[in-house]
Amino acid sequence: MEKNKSSANKLTYTCSAPCYGVFVDYNIMMPLRDGVRLAMDIYYPAIDGKKVQETFSVILVRTPYDKTNKSYYRYFAERGYVVVVQDVRGRYASEGVFYPFANEGPDGYDTVEWIAAQSWCNGKVGTSGASYCAAVQSALASLNPPHLAAMIPTYGPSSYFHSSMRHNGALEMRFFVYAFLMAVSSREATSDPFIKSALEEAYTNIWEWVKSYPIRKGETPLSLLPSYEQWAIDISTRCLYDEYWQRPGYGPRFHYERHADVPTLYIAGWYDSYTRSSFENFIELGKQKK
Repeated sequence: MEKNKSSANKLTYTCSAPCYGVFVDYNIMMPLRDGVRLAMDIYYPAIDGKKVQETFSVILVRTPYDKTNKSYYRYFAERGYVVVVQDVRGRYASEGVFYPFANEGPDGYDTVEWIAAQSWCNGKVGTSGASYCAAVQSALASLNPPHLAAMIPTYGPSSYFHSSMRHNGALEMRFFVYAFLMAVSSREATSDPFIKSALEEAYTNIWEWVKSYPIRKGETPLSLLPSYEQWAIDISTRCLYDEYWQRPGYGPRFHYERHADVPTLYIAGWYDSYTRSSFENFIELGKQKK
C-alpha cells in the first residue's frame, strides 16, 4: 500500500493494482487421511481467461459458513495469489460429519500439505479468516505443518475452556445457541424440509431452549442432527480442562511449544469475547518463538 500527499496536504492511500484476471475451479474434492473429501473453490491468477502457468503463494480460508461467492477472494487472485476456500468437514459441499471446532487440526494440516504439493503452489501457504475461520488456523498451526508460511487469525481462541467458549469453566451461552444456528444451515436441513422447518422453529424460539438448559439427548430438535446435539451436550457438561478441551481445535494454548513459528498477525476488538485469547496468543508465542 502506497502513501501519498494530496494537493490539500492530506494523506491518501492507494492499494496495489490488480495484475491478473481470475480463473476459478469450483468444488475440487481433496481427500483427507481418513478418506473423507473436502470441497474447495480455487481462485487462480489468469490472463485472457486462462490460468497463469506459474507457481504462486497460496492463501487458505477454511470455513463452516459456505465457501461460495466472496468477492475478496478474487481481489487476492488478481494480485498474484492462489486463493483456496474450503468447506470444513460436514458442511455444505464437503463430506463427513460436522462436529464443531474439536477436530479441525488434522483436517487443516492435511489441507496445507495437499496444497503445497500442487503444481501451482510455490510451497508457501498462508491462512486467513475470522472467528471459526481463525480457530481452524490455530488448530492446524498447533500441529506445525511444514509448509505453513504465515497466519492472520481474526477473533480466534487461545483456549476455548478458559475464555471465549467457557470462561474458566463457565459456559458462554451463545455457543449453546450456536449449535441451533448452525443446525439450521446444515446439509441435512437443506436437503430435508421437515428437518429444516423443525430447526428453524427451534432457533426462532431459542430463548425457550435457553431457559430449558441444560438439555438431554433426544429432548430438542437438535436430536435430528446427532453430531450437533452431541457437541451442544459436550460443551455444556465437560467442565474440567482435560483431553477434550486440549485438542488443537479448541485453541493452541496446550500446544504452544510445538506451534508453528511463522509470521502471524493477531486481530481482535476491545469488546469481543476473543480479546483475552488474542493477547494470550501474542504474548506467549512471542516469548517462545523468537
